[in-house]
Amino acid sequence: MLRGLSFGIFFVFHGYFLYARIVSPEERPETYFDDLSLVLSGIKLNAPELLEHTMDVEVADARVSEASSHRGFQVRARASGESIREDRSSQSGFHRNRALASLYLSKPIYHWGALAAEEEIARIQKSSVGFDFAETEKSLLGETRAKFLDLVIMNMDFQLSATRLLLADKRASEAKSRLELDLSAPVDLENAEIDHLNEEIAFSEKNASLNRLIGQFRALTGFEEKLNLSPSEKFLRFCSNHDFTRSFPVLVSTEVSSARISSLRSLSLQEEQRIIQADASLLPKINFIGAFYQDQVDSYSSQSSLDRNNLIVGVEANWNLWDSGKSKALKKAALARKSKHELALEREKRIFLAEVESSRRSLISVGERIALTRRLMQVAKNRLEKSEIQFEQKRLSSAAVLSAKLGLEEARLSNLSAVVEYLKILDLYDQMLFNESNE
Repeated sequence: MLRGLSFGIFFVFHGYFLYARIVSPEERPETYFDDLSLVLSGIKLNAPELLEHTMDVEVADARVSEASSHRGFQVRARASGESIREDRSSQSGFHRNRALASLYLSKPIYHWGALAAEEEIARIQKSSVGFDFAETEKSLLGETRAKFLDLVIMNMDFQLSATRLLLADKRASEAKSRLELDLSAPVDLENAEIDHLNEEIAFSEKNASLNRLIGQFRALTGFEEKLNLSPSEKFLRFCSNHDFTRSFPVLVSTEVSSARISSLRSLSLQEEQRIIQADASLLPKINFIGAFYQDQVDSYSSQSSLDRNNLIVGVEANWNLWDSGKSKALKKAALARKSKHELALEREKRIFLAEVESSRRSLISVGERIALTRRLMQVAKNRLEKSEIQFEQKRLSSAAVLSAKLGLEEARLSNLSAVVEYLKILDLYDQMLFNESNE
């Protein structure tokens, strides 16, 4: 009964943990951006990095086949054609042509696990390459989402920069008009012109940065079509209404995984097999052998030669009795490398758990910041409404109204930036927990 209760508690905790790691479709940016969904769907076919890793998988598969072949039958054939002249005592020279053939067959029977260890090393390496491929694909999907969202934010900032430039132009015009009416000093106009020039410089820099980031995105994904970076109304409502304050469980399990942890585990397992190989190097190796070959011997009368067909079937034992300490050195090195990988593995686990906890805390912190940006948006919206009323009453200039609109857009950009940061961290958090579940 206690065992069943323990299993039930574990199932409930583990099930809750699995539930916590799932990111809902509502929290995936491709739900709101059709272009991003299109890019992600073609990432396997277009991304250069994944195409390179596909070749690594094929190489690893070939290495397994190569290692497996060492345990199978080996067949060798030989054929020769010869022209022979023989000089024998009390005989004249004898010349003739002949053809000889041979066929050799062998198969390992018992090598004390050395060949099996070689094959296991290849399989471990193949598994590691497969994990790396899956990890690279997940990482690339996450990086693609992150860079696309960065493009969305940068594009919005670029659009706001155009509005800031327009506002600076209006303020410069107003300063010039006020100066002509002798309502301001010349320094006010110069300040307005300086602000206008600074906004022009910022506009140019943001345009260059946006184009540079688009180029990086295309190089990463291999996607060459034009991108629509404007956030939809659905995404804006998501940023304004979604609950970003949900809690996340604390990861307490030590059986965790990441690309680095998986690599260290793989290296440690490989060293275990190399220890087996080192132990087997000085033990007798038993092989099955078979051969068919032709040769020539003298006949009984020694007057002529006789061609023979020979068939051999048997077992052979090869025993290296002494290797000057080579096998001991190989085993010692393998043991040392295994211990090194295990120490590094424990260190990486601690780092990984710290990163997961840091991501969890960051999600909570960013969720709180999103709530503040929503309040900022509401205040900016109220200010714009009052500014428009005062503008209708001719108590405010059009520049002041434009400034209030710009303030609202900047508040919305601040909200979107916080949401984007949340989604990026959430994606990384999900990747880490997903690795833990699939180890």
